[in-house]
Amino acid sequence: MKNSDELEALLAAYDFDLPTEQLALRPPSVRGRSRLLVVHPSGETAPADRLFADLGEYLRAGDLLVLNEARVSKRRVPLRRGTGARLEALFLSEEPGGAWRCLIRGKRRIKAGEALQGPSRDVRFRYRGESGDGASYVLSPELADGKPAWTRAGEAENYFAAFGETPLPPYLNRPADEADQDRYQTVYANTPGSVAAPTAGLHFPPSMLESLEGIGVHIVRLRLDVGYGTFAPLQLRQYQTGELHEEQYEIGEEAAGLLNNRTPGSRLLAVGTTTLRALESNRRQFGVFRPGRHRTRLFLRPPDRPRTADMLLTNFHLPRSSLLMLVACLLGREHSLEVYRRAIDLGYRFYSYGDAMLILPFST
Repeated sequence: MKNSDELEALLAAYDFDLPTEQLALRPPSVRGRSRLLVVHPSGETAPADRLFADLGEYLRAGDLLVLNEARVSKRRVPLRRGTGARLEALFLSEEPGGAWRCLIRGKRRIKAGEALQGPSRDVRFRYRGESGDGASYVLSPELADGKPAWTRAGEAENYFAAFGETPLPPYLNRPADEADQDRYQTVYANTPGSVAAPTAGLHFPPSMLESLEGIGVHIVRLRLDVGYGTFAPLQLRQYQTGELHEEQYEIGEEAAGLLNNRTPGSRLLAVGTTTLRALESNRRQFGVFRPGRHRTRLFLRPPDRPRTADMLLTNFHLPRSSLLMLVACLLGREHSLEVYRRAIDLGYRFYSYGDAMLILPFST
């Protein structure tokens, strides 16, 4: 079987049809006013159609609620060529030497060495060519005199905050508006660095976190900077090797202490696939939860099983995606697709701005 045929057979096993009207183009009118499909991993009990506000009924004193506090950076920046032609760059990550790996929209016949002007006259971007991954390109920020720009900590993020736009998922196919500046960000977002939101956390209003703490649930925060690779088509090599796009994450001393010293009988609820990826990566690499900044390429797909979390809160994901395969690690492929079909029949909204699913305790 050719690689292309093998990949298609793999992806087809995780495919489903979603009515266009169930793709959530906008968030609910009020944060937290979402639906919640509660799923039993065994499949012996039908999924329960609840509201997100009911989440606390499934938690108890001593449980850990682990959040990804990554903040989405406004890294979509409009650029202009010397000819006046307009482009757009999404700044993905800083490379050694101060250059940046980017996705460029509107790129046509740009030559290495060409200077592209940004929104500010103080900074321009020198095009260096392809990055080597087959999808992105390299830009070097520089001052008007040709010297490197963004040489001090925080300068790049200050520039993005002043001149950039929030990068929305590509399937929304629209520019970010004022409402997105607030709603495509969790209420507990902290350090900037992500190019996509940890969307399971978008549902939480501050009042819910306060009420959960009030019943004795421990709130644990870590950070995984979500990369644009989360939207990239899956490659056969990634499935075969168990390695996806690289992302950086950080676990603090306090968080590691809480994770390593759980009360017997307590459960850990991972809020989102990015949180679960950070937890699994750290524990698998070190045996215990080790604080610090780390990198991961971990790809959780069947027959992998999670070793760190007891429950998962997640949105409904794209068909044929690595995230749907992660869900299948917990529910099995057929059960996952059955749950998704049930959600579609019930009219649930899908993807980043859509409704949520709670997977109840599964065997670890």
